[in-house]
Amino acid sequence: MAPVDVTNALADSAAAAAFGQKLFYDPSFSGPLLDSDNDGSPASLGVVGQTGAVATDTSDTYRWPAG
Repeated sequence: MAPVDVTNALADSAAAAAFGQKLFYDPSFSGPLLDSDNDGSPASLGVVGQTGAVATDTSDTYRWPAG
């Protein structure tokens, strides 16, 4: 178990945790897609340069095509 972090005043704050979750799952905070395989096809996440396309909930639940 990790030691208690006395420098984090919000460590046990339910409101801070809820706010962090909103940010974590919000695709508007994502940067541009960089990989050249993002060509707009159904198997890609979008097109290169597109922003707002990926949040943790989309990248963690994305199902790669078989093959």
